[in-house]
Amino acid sequence: MFKRYRISSIALISGAILSNLALSTDALASDVYIGVGLSAYTHSKVKCGFDDPCERAGTNTGKIYAGYMFDALPYNGFNITHGIEAMGYQVGANKASYSLQNKLVAGAGETAGVALLYKLDVSFNNDFSLHSRLGSSYAHSSVKFSPDIYESNSSWFAPVIGLGAKYAMTKNLSLTADWDRLPNKYSGNHKAVNNMFSLGVMYKF
Repeated sequence: MFKRYRISSIALISGAILSNLALSTDALASDVYIGVGLSAYTHSKVKCGFDDPCERAGTNTGKIYAGYMFDALPYNGFNITHGIEAMGYQVGANKASYSLQNKLVAGAGETAGVALLYKLDVSFNNDFSLHSRLGSSYAHSSVKFSPDIYESNSSWFAPVIGLGAKYAMTKNLSLTADWDRLPNKYSGNHKAVNNMFSLGVMYKF
């Protein structure tokens, strides 16, 4: 059940984002983009108990996103644009100490979620730009304590922030590097923050 949830949740999130956006690409083609980022490194601020296994760098982590940018505003030799972005993401299992019946117990926790973000982009030339993102996520986390003990947490809203850079290889295709701060909550009232550093590609229609 644990593995099945991990695979299916991100697939459903990704499919929903892309299918909904596809309906609007004909009318907004020049301002719509989609992208994917795979984690180069993810650090999760989770608790590590004495002698318990502890791996703060989550594996199988990444994101898929789609957005719409409004008209650019030229300013002192560079362009400023802003828009909205929808993101689906998954943070893979972290071995650490999690709350179970008011005790810290060794387990593996993971998170899947979606986020709606405001994006600000500053372009210095036609090839290179920097961007920032701010918004809120709706996430669901789960912890596997043992083969027979599994606990999930109800979804919740949390603030999300991010920074990144983009380099355009062609008119439509760009390379991206991003940092995303993704808070979440595991079993009980166990909160954590995941810092995901990802590399990916973005396609602009």
